[in-house]
Amino acid sequence: MDYRAIEQLSITDKLTQLYNRAKMEELFAQELSQITHYEVPLSIVLIDLDHFKSVNDTYGHLTGDKVLQELAEVLRNNIRKTDYLGRIGGEEFLIIATHTNLEQCLTLAENLRQKIESFDFFEAGQKTGSLGVATYHSGDNEKSMLQRADDCLYYAKEHGRNQVVSETVLTAS
Repeated sequence: MDYRAIEQLSITDKLTQLYNRAKMEELFAQELSQITHYEVPLSIVLIDLDHFKSVNDTYGHLTGDKVLQELAEVLRNNIRKTDYLGRIGGEEFLIIATHTNLEQCLTLAENLRQKIESFDFFEAGQKTGSLGVATYHSGDNEKSMLQRADDCLYYAKEHGRNQVVSETVLTAS
């Protein structure tokens, strides 16, 4: 196995063939450093499949794995080439939307939500996703942006699931 193949294995989530958490953290740090130099917008989307545990409990982990692979494909096929997509744990996915302000990212996230909702997953049928969106603010780092996106994701799940929630919703409530 050559160096390039080994490197590819080290940055790839084995199940979904997307970037893994470590690679996403590296890319996120890289993009944040660009912001300070070039003052371009940056937003992120956290995506979590609703009621995923019931897929594993009802159909088994092999079906659950297939559903995650299909979700990865739905996401991969509906983001821009300039965005980064990775699986950061369980059924949670992260999109780093480069050169994207909050309004543009909300449009992207809503499109993804609709694509997930209309997809017929292997054995599990129709599923939905909850999405949390955050955008860069002066002084942000990976942790602060991820925390806001995670708070938005949690809010979406607590308030009915199958929705996109941005940080503007949290500051308004």
